[in-house]
Amino acid sequence: GTSLSLNGDLTVNIYIEPSDDVIESGYVLVQGPNNYNEIIKVSDLRHNDNGYKISVPVYSPQMTETITVRVFDFRMQIYPLYIPGTDSYYTSYNYDTSVDAYLQAATTHSNQHLRELAASLNNYGAYAQIQFNHELTMTPDPALLESVTANDVEAYTLEFGGAAAPSATFDRDVKMSLLLKDTTSLRIYFRVTDGMSIPTVILDGDTANPLTPVDAGANYYYYVTIPDIKAPYLGLTHTLSFDGHEIYVSPLTYVYNVLNEHSDMVALCNVCKALYLYYVAAAAMFL
Repeated sequence: GTSLSLNGDLTVNIYIEPSDDVIESGYVLVQGPNNYNEIIKVSDLRHNDNGYKISVPVYSPQMTETITVRVFDFRMQIYPLYIPGTDSYYTSYNYDTSVDAYLQAATTHSNQHLRELAASLNNYGAYAQIQFNHELTMTPDPALLESVTANDVEAYTLEFGGAAAPSATFDRDVKMSLLLKDTTSLRIYFRVTDGMSIPTVILDGDTANPLTPVDAGANYYYYVTIPDIKAPYLGLTHTLSFDGHEIYVSPLTYVYNVLNEHSDMVALCNVCKALYLYYVAAAAMFL
């Protein structure tokens, strides 16, 4: 069987239930996007009620790319798999799947939230392919985006708190970007000009694990990254503290900035609108 995890990337989970001898001494060969090519002992896979779990990361423009699983016994002889079809099981030495295959199956599911999530994720994948100049193998649906405007995400406008005035470590010149091509991560840029010290940056009060500022290489900017943000939590506001100066930000802050200030950047606006609808559907499904 197959399931999908909506992490910072998209994780395809494949479950197998081989015979006892293969569980004890067999292997799986897993191949997928991003040159993913792993040989894993079956006994090293995590087991739950669905079977032995194989997880493969997939990035947003890669939803139609194939993931292939093959199972081998201890002699490295390929092991047949019994795969559920439309009406019955069939035998194959390969199990091929993709994010797109999962989404197509979900579009006819009885759960309305799942159907809406599949449609929004499919549209997000199509617009991600356009934004990142990937081969277009998915069909975008412009009608789904027509109602989305900056007003829908105005509540996520960047806000400041903490110490009231600029200081020797923070001058409130903050910019951001949203990384979508691989994992969904929010990057926040801030200036450290001559005579200023690099601030200690704390995410959501976690003083034991401060973020490490990285030199952006131009105009005195440094950045920190909030990585691997799961789809249902794209609207969660994070607090970043810069030596007591705070900003309140989420991935939808970036979406608001794009829709409010860069309407001429059509491909970027479209992928941001699709991301917002994907978040709405994921939150309705899981929260």
